[in-house]
Amino acid sequence: SGSLLLLNLTFFFFFTRLIQDPAVFPSSQLVSLEVRLNSAQPLAPAQYSSLLSDLTSTLAQLPMVAGVSRAMSPQQQASNTWSLVDLASNQTVLPQAQIVDEHFFQVTQQPLVAGQDFSPQQIKTGANVLIINDVLAQSLYPNGSALGQQLSFDASAGAESALTIIGVVKGLKKPGTSTVPPRVYRPLHSGNSFILAVKAGQQLDRLQLQR
Repeated sequence: SGSLLLLNLTFFFFFTRLIQDPAVFPSSQLVSLEVRLNSAQPLAPAQYSSLLSDLTSTLAQLPMVAGVSRAMSPQQQASNTWSLVDLASNQTVLPQAQIVDEHFFQVTQQPLVAGQDFSPQQIKTGANVLIINDVLAQSLYPNGSALGQQLSFDASAGAESALTIIGVVKGLKKPGTSTVPPRVYRPLHSGNSFILAVKAGQQLDRLQLQR
């Protein structure tokens, strides 16, 4: 693919052991990929976005790849904590947060337990919606549904700037950790980061990515 020639590919392989604990991210092979532009002339934002979209399609077509998400790997990501206020109770929470696309939960095998996943349009526009994990849902709304509830960075800003919860996913923990932290997910393409899920029994190496 010609587009691949314009990119430097830095990637990290995470081959986790077979873990029986269902609360741990699955033991299938995940490849975390970072893309950096290597071009004499800078590209316009629309050109760069188009290039990354083409790369996404190219990666998804590799026979050993089961799925592609434009997001950081949950096994690599450093903790990014947001301070959010639940508008119904005025309670402040400090969940871990991640920007993800509409393929993230499929790639990481996190089942949706209520509501709906992000749509491609919500990813494209960075809509004011959230998906939270069941740990945070149980903490904030032990006696009711989290769906339709609103969290905000600033309670005084009103409902117009609030983030509406549209889904709840099963909370998973990183291998080697003992607890599942509360997490929130917001829709957006996360720049130059990708996660690839490699099919069982298959491998992916640098040459396959760069050819």
